[in-house]
Amino acid sequence: MTRTNESRIAGLDALRGIAALAVVLFHFTNKHADLPGLAMPAWGSWFRYGHHGVELFFVISGYVMLMSVERAATPWRFIVGRFERLMPTFWAGTTITFLAILALGLGPRAVSVSDWLVGLTMQTEALNLVFRRDPPWRIVDGVYWTLTVEWFFYFLIFGVRLIGGIGREKVWCVLWIATIVLLSKLDGPWIIQALLGAKWAPYLATGVVIARMQQGKISRSLGSVILLGFGICAGVVSGAEAWWIWVIATAAVAWATSNGNSALALRPLLWLGGISYPLYLIHQNVGLSVLNRMQQKGIAWEASFGVAIVSTFAIAWILHETVELKVANWIKQRRSR
Repeated sequence: MTRTNESRIAGLDALRGIAALAVVLFHFTNKHADLPGLAMPAWGSWFRYGHHGVELFFVISGYVMLMSVERAATPWRFIVGRFERLMPTFWAGTTITFLAILALGLGPRAVSVSDWLVGLTMQTEALNLVFRRDPPWRIVDGVYWTLTVEWFFYFLIFGVRLIGGIGREKVWCVLWIATIVLLSKLDGPWIIQALLGAKWAPYLATGVVIARMQQGKISRSLGSVILLGFGICAGVVSGAEAWWIWVIATAAVAWATSNGNSALALRPLLWLGGISYPLYLIHQNVGLSVLNRMQQKGIAWEASFGVAIVSTFAIAWILHETVELKVANWIKQRRSR
């Protein structure tokens, strides 16, 4: 790996850390209206925009996704690699979340054993739609919806690779812009909108174009026009606020991955970036279970918040070290035999 690639990866890891921290703080201080016994601190409004860390995650994902499929020997190897990378940690994370809810209680967010078993597929919403479940299976943690969207785009990139479309990003990007605008006019369940990519495609596609511009495979002038098109799409589909979120996320990824830029390579941010996937998986309902139980016992909010943060980060780190890294190494060793 070249020094330039190392700095780019470090920049992306740092951005993942920032995005993960923003989402965690948002969920702990703003996203619990369904838990009336859990008060929101006065300073919680400082983090009311933290949920937009998701858009930053999507731009980062788009940046690395195309390079991942190019490194894979075959399109199927790409899909298998994504499964190996994501699923073991997800199974562990969703199981820990289920057990935390079961042990500590989380009122209206309680889930059953069948909800947990279905949730292990990572596709609860899609399965509810396919089987027309009434009542539907409940998702173990609401944040998992983003993983459904990610898998759709993995299969989209898989399809592009399968038909030999990698390297023709100019054509695909123009078609994607037109498709996004058309899809934004459709009505239907959010899962249909998500799977068709109307709302989140501009962010993932933006990451793809930034990577291609830096590789010299799309010129700066054409790339800038395409990026502007994606930004306009984000605004058309989701409103003016989405336009500004797109601008910030795009600028952040472009700056963090520019040649020789190591300004974000700070150890705390890199550590957060390293544990960002397991942290994302367990932070909301595990953290809120801890926070809610401590509040019920009359413990001060600040102390409860501190314990929830420390315990959530500790569990995420343990998952990173014992599942995410070790399972990945075990899989590599098995494949090399």
